[in-house]
Amino acid sequence: MVLNLTIAGLTPPLGTLMFITCGITGVSISDFTKALLPFLAMIVAVLLLLTYLPFLSLALPNLIFGVQ
Repeated sequence: MVLNLTIAGLTPPLGTLMFITCGITGVSISDFTKALLPFLAMIVAVLLLLTYLPFLSLALPNLIFGVQ
């Protein structure tokens, strides 16, 4: 859920994090979006891994609580 919200906050049309960052730094939205693309690709890749390989996100809770 956190990764989904991060993606929503960084990309248009919602993009509240994008608009706030561009407003504070004075960077144009197009320049911000161009610089964001490699990072966005990595975030989406991690989201896909966690979505389709659930043992990655459940390994630590299973280890702590002893679920097998």
